[in-house]
Amino acid sequence: AIRRQRQMCIRDRHYIFPAEILYIKSDNKICHIFTAESAFPVRITLHRLYRPPFLLIHRSYLVNRNYVREICRYQATLLNGIQIPIGKEKYMEIKKALSC
Repeated sequence: AIRRQRQMCIRDRHYIFPAEILYIKSDNKICHIFTAESAFPVRITLHRLYRPPFLLIHRSYLVNRNYVREICRYQATLLNGIQIPIGKEKYMEIKKALSC
């Protein structure tokens, strides 16, 4: 059964399903949203985008928990091989959250 997902409003009238987003990187007040096909900047704070299925793994990164293959040595490796840093203070919390 396919559950209906709420789309996130990105930019003025552009919408995206959270399931399409691999991860989000914040650079000041600009967030770069990465999907499997593309990446694009959005003027928004990281905390405004923070909601399930995302995990705040670093003060500058949200990652979609459904795309994490493994975590090791303060790095999350996504299914496509991209490695994203995990904050030292968040490592055990993230490891526990992903083991469920």
